[in-house]
Amino acid sequence: MEQYAINGGNPLVGEVEIGGAKNAALPILAASLMTDETVLIENMPDVRDTNILWTRWRDWHSCGAD
Repeated sequence: MEQYAINGGNPLVGEVEIGGAKNAALPILAASLMTDETVLIENMPDVRDTNILWTRWRDWHSCGAD
């Protein structure tokens, strides 16, 4: 897990982009499988759970299973 150590008495300045929430991503991915429409999902977190589900879906879809 990535960590940041802040040393000194200087104020923090800058911006941080927050990744998507893993607990919301899995149900969104699952729901997207239930439609024939095009679905655009943005800000998907890069975590093992979502990557496994995405890989399995892609493998299933590429073999022609519908």
